[in-house]
Amino acid sequence: MYYSETDTPDHGSNINLNRELGQPLPDLDCDRSMEDFSYITSDLCEFLTMMAVYATVVSPEERQPRSSTRPLTDGKALVKETRTWLCVPKDTHSVIIEAVGGQISSWRARIHRHSDEADIKILGLTGDKQETAISIGYSQPGLVTQHVPHHCQQDSLDATRATLTAHCSSLGDSLRKENELALIIDGQTLKYALSFELRQAFLDLALSCKAVICCRVSPLQKSEIVDMVKKHVKAITLAIGDGANDVGMIQTAHVGVGISGNEGMQATNSSDYSIAQFSYLEKLLLVHGAWSYNRVIKCILYCFYKNVVLYIIELWFAFVNGFSGQILFERWCIGLYNVIFTALPPFTLGIFDRPCSQQNMLRFPQLYRITQNAEGFNTKVFWGHCINALIHSIILFWFPLKMLEHDSPFNNGQGNDYLFVGNMVYT
Repeated sequence: MYYSETDTPDHGSNINLNRELGQPLPDLDCDRSMEDFSYITSDLCEFLTMMAVYATVVSPEERQPRSSTRPLTDGKALVKETRTWLCVPKDTHSVIIEAVGGQISSWRARIHRHSDEADIKILGLTGDKQETAISIGYSQPGLVTQHVPHHCQQDSLDATRATLTAHCSSLGDSLRKENELALIIDGQTLKYALSFELRQAFLDLALSCKAVICCRVSPLQKSEIVDMVKKHVKAITLAIGDGANDVGMIQTAHVGVGISGNEGMQATNSSDYSIAQFSYLEKLLLVHGAWSYNRVIKCILYCFYKNVVLYIIELWFAFVNGFSGQILFERWCIGLYNVIFTALPPFTLGIFDRPCSQQNMLRFPQLYRITQNAEGFNTKVFWGHCINALIHSIILFWFPLKMLEHDSPFNNGQGNDYLFVGNMVYT
């Protein structure tokens, strides 16, 4: 925005935000009559709306000064020129959504979109008032705007029971199945919904919705919701917060993530992982979380594999020596087997292994479902590696033994002993 008379960029202000924060509002000239504003038309209102949104969501450093010679009375021309400049659709409501979502909450929108593709369910717990929470939800594409909202605002236990029962009954067979619905509930209603007799109904309704937003929630209620999901849903919970009121929720969840910032370091000190910005959560989950999971399971499977191979060979040798207790390998070979000879592969896998590049992990969030479904580490995979180790031990022991069974003696007259066979098998 640009003011040509003084050759300076204009600085916009969010009056609603000032009012909520208790800051003084700018002085307005109230002595003007309504005739002075007779030139304001619907097109001009649309132009002013787009400019107000632009001035609110774009910082002064990122604004692009532009000037126009068109008068304010030519509202249609101003709207057309502004749309071309901002590259926004024709719908004024869409302009507000795109401007807010594109400038302020692009990282939130991307995380919500990727969480849907990665089969991650999001519950928004906030202490803000309901209007603010709903506005944030509507500013995230796909969080509330694409779903039918269910509002729960009751002030008694009976009313809450009737509301939850009605919502659950309306779903029918779709209960506890993901539907295109959004549940919005306030802290007062949540107090009754978390009671013992209504907890299961509330959980069923929450699991049936694509998005859940809880507003005016106390720190205790946050931890109670996380604990309820943790105990009654077969899923891994992650809680992320930036303030002291999120400490209980972070400590209750399976994985706690704290954001360091203006709210202090209480959440960071109580968390398992700490990030500087909420936007880093995307890489923490989809990239580093998936990489760490694959590295850990490969290290675990390899450690089982290499030890099964070594000691099953000793079992096969026991059949040869009549179970006398004689070992096939030198004792220093056994002692250094895990310390030196097979120590490099676990370190290499644990540090450098990357099944997919970072760009592909972010481009295809569906890859995260492999870690959720335990496709890399389960009973079938574990016993498959054990059987693989068993087969390899048979090959490593019996083949060299049969090859050296009728071997000729050395020049000094000595023949092959069990240590010679053991060194060959070991190497």
